[in-house]
Amino acid sequence: MTSRSGLFVAAALAFGYLATGHVSAASRPAAFDAADIGISSQPFHISSPVNARFSLRLPGTVDSGGRVEFRLHRRVASRDSFRAIADHFAEPGIIDSVVIPMSRAVRSSDTTSFDVLINTVKAAANDLYLQQTGIYPLTINAYLADGQLLAGTLTFLDRRDATTPDQNVPTSVFASLTAPASHSDDGTIAIDDQTRIAVQQFTRFLLTVRTPVTLQLQPELLESLANSPDPYDNGLFENLRSVLTGHGITIAPYLPIDVAAFVHDGLGSELTAQIDLGERTLNRLLPGVTIHRSTWVAHDSLDQISVSALSRLGINSFIMLPGSVEETQRESSAGYLSRPSGSANSTMSLISVDEALASTIDSPGDDTVREGIRIAAEVLARRDELVAEGGSPNDIRLMVASSTGDISDPELMASAASRLSNAPGISLQDLGGLQAVNERFPATVFPATTDRTLGGLASPVSQTRRELAAIGSMLPDEDPRRATWNELLAVASAANTANPSNYINSLRSELRRLTSAVTLVTPETVTLSSRNGSIRLQLRNAEDTSLLVRVAVSSPKVTFSAQPDVVELLPGSTTDVKISLRARTNGRFPINVRVLTPGDRVQVVSPAVITARVTAVAGLGQLISITLLLVLLAWWWSSRRRTQRATGAEGTVSDQ
Repeated sequence: MTSRSGLFVAAALAFGYLATGHVSAASRPAAFDAADIGISSQPFHISSPVNARFSLRLPGTVDSGGRVEFRLHRRVASRDSFRAIADHFAEPGIIDSVVIPMSRAVRSSDTTSFDVLINTVKAAANDLYLQQTGIYPLTINAYLADGQLLAGTLTFLDRRDATTPDQNVPTSVFASLTAPASHSDDGTIAIDDQTRIAVQQFTRFLLTVRTPVTLQLQPELLESLANSPDPYDNGLFENLRSVLTGHGITIAPYLPIDVAAFVHDGLGSELTAQIDLGERTLNRLLPGVTIHRSTWVAHDSLDQISVSALSRLGINSFIMLPGSVEETQRESSAGYLSRPSGSANSTMSLISVDEALASTIDSPGDDTVREGIRIAAEVLARRDELVAEGGSPNDIRLMVASSTGDISDPELMASAASRLSNAPGISLQDLGGLQAVNERFPATVFPATTDRTLGGLASPVSQTRRELAAIGSMLPDEDPRRATWNELLAVASAANTANPSNYINSLRSELRRLTSAVTLVTPETVTLSSRNGSIRLQLRNAEDTSLLVRVAVSSPKVTFSAQPDVVELLPGSTTDVKISLRARTNGRFPINVRVLTPGDRVQVVSPAVITARVTAVAGLGQLISITLLLVLLAWWWSSRRRTQRATGAEGTVSDQ
């Protein structure tokens, strides 16, 4: 295992990002070819005149004779124009500006602060006038004393008046915690450092954010953290569980699965088992945390059949990540609450993550404050655009997330959430609950079917599930192997498992080992002198735990009474089993003995055949035999008496 110091170094690298440009330098305005100005803090929402302080990180080469210019640009007209400006493809016209000499700056150890008067009532000298509501780009440039441009940056201001609750658009930041399976094919748990970093980032996000969010957690990862032999992992689990207090989470399968492939391969029952396992794990490990049982987060594309299958399992709300909507057709753009097409789906809701916004979150710059402001500004620009085109705020749902839903930069997402939390026109909520829709909402058309399958894995998964259900019933309810085997099968059928056949083979090997621990010993032949009798069997259990089996006997000429239902075989011992029977006739005939699993009656050991030999005489034959015996006894007694009298008479004559 990697050392703790190595883990922290890796975490530090994961938390730090290199600045990445969206376009080439040749396509950007000249101001952005200069060095970058970092933003430590700035105002974002402007609702009234304010003397706003901008705390900046300027290059060390700036001199005291230099100046900083704040250029206010025209209000963005649409979300597309916002993205063109934010990605430096376009520079809108300047409507106002303020120049502040470095001599008036407030310096600290790592920042330089400037106070800028922002007016919302009327234009005045030496201020920035935001006349209308909306998003305004703001360019900040630093110049040397000789007028040379030294550094620059682009940020945004939100001019917005107070709104009534009915004008607020339900919005949420979505965060998902997933990782490759930590269960090895032998059932042991091994959590890698990259997974630990992901858990730390997710926990840090929840510690930082102060607003309702929509969450999904991988149950297998929680199980691995809680049961890991490494106390460090147990500590990560406890920290995560503590920050989940007050939040709700959506339901999730034990590990990510391809629902469409499951349904296509006829594994509907396995789909149910995976979702049930995930739900049980969440409820067991996160007591007190609300589980949104009816909401499904779609990472992969769905079709009409898989949507119907999920509906039958109680799912009536979908959160669609960008990768799940590639093959769908929507009657309205993303941002509107919708429903799957078809009259049967009129009460099922769909919330789509904004794909363009997700691409921004996927490739952020290195300035958390500036990028958080950009994300919040883009959400508001999209909100204004949808409302301007006639959309009712109650019909709009804005979901802020990366393409995968993962939190790669907790400070960035917390920064965006913080600026959205007090934005007029936005109501941050947990959108994991039920969303009310009806037939008036726009429809989303899913493809009729997809050609995705599990390939050659479908048959082994199905067969192993049957064996697991049967052979697992041999174990007591409290035996931990029951849970472990179900978890291994879930890993084998997960979408992100590299070598699923290894898990299948390992699991089936364990199942065979359990059945081979049971040995049946029977006599080859039993002789019964009466029609009523019994036979005795011996069952040997080589396991170090008790096992449960069912004994079944049959014969065409024997009736069995009081057969044992389920027999408990004590660990490392031999158990005698007595079978009572009644023969229908005399003679020799076979008695078949089978040892089966308690559930599904699957054969545990090879069947045995006992030859029964019945010599009993019954009914009239018994009466005749007794009569003849009595006659024989009477004849013998009479003959003996005659012999004695004759012997006595001879002795008397001789004496004379």
